[in-house]
Amino acid sequence: MINAYVSLDLGGTKIACALADEGMEPIAETSVATESHLGAESVLQRMTELVESELAKTDAKAIGIGVGAPGLVDINKGHTRFLPNFPSQWRDVAVGPFLKERIG
Repeated sequence: MINAYVSLDLGGTKIACALADEGMEPIAETSVATESHLGAESVLQRMTELVESELAKTDAKAIGIGVGAPGLVDINKGHTRFLPNFPSQWRDVAVGPFLKERIG
């Protein structure tokens, strides 16, 4: 099993995911539509499924996850504060804790 760093780019139209090994060599990358109109819970679930799918395809284990988001984020809590291009502006959505609980 490969140890992998996970990178997620949470955009207004797509969620991009990339995996890199411990030497920062790319392992995999893919993306799916964000579908933010379905709400934060749905988008978080899509993010989780995307990561889990890529980890399974590459027989990798996540050892770290980084998320880029289009707005203000409380880095210490892992919560969004204000994402202006998302419905409801994603105020205080617990992205970090959600991903940690589901992916580890």
